[in-house]
Amino acid sequence: MSMPQPEVEMEDYLRECVKIEPLAIQEEFVRIPMDLAYWNARYARALKNYLMSKIEVDVMYARLEPEIRQALINAGAKVTEAQVKSAIESNEDYIAVRRDQVNAEVEKNELFGCLDAIRSKKEMLISLGAHLRAEMEGDPTIREHNRGAKLMTRSRGEMGG
Repeated sequence: MSMPQPEVEMEDYLRECVKIEPLAIQEEFVRIPMDLAYWNARYARALKNYLMSKIEVDVMYARLEPEIRQALINAGAKVTEAQVKSAIESNEDYIAVRRDQVNAEVEKNELFGCLDAIRSKKEMLISLGAHLRAEMEGDPTIREHNRGAKLMTRSRGEMGG
């Protein structure tokens, strides 16, 4: 089953947002507030949809409860709370609004994960910025660490791995 195009585009856009371009750190610092705002707005909309879907479920339950209770009474059945609840939960309209609620919750959780990834990028950029500032200020510990990392990278390249 192929994914709908908008989802694919959003996944590509998320990848673009969370990627850190090491040679464009300044641009990354400029971009991160916009990315945070964008994903936060999407999450807020998804949260609103989820909360509204919860209201729809509650309203549907409240609407069906007296109807179903009366139908059971009219059928001459001894009416228990379990019977009423079971009849409501097997009602097609109720099942439909519950499915909508599940879908809204999944979307909310997916977008929370996206927002969390952007927040992680922000934290990494802050850390990287502090690291670069320390390096530029001549911290000998960082200079030595970077020199060792460069030598390791260079020697791996010479060994072919």
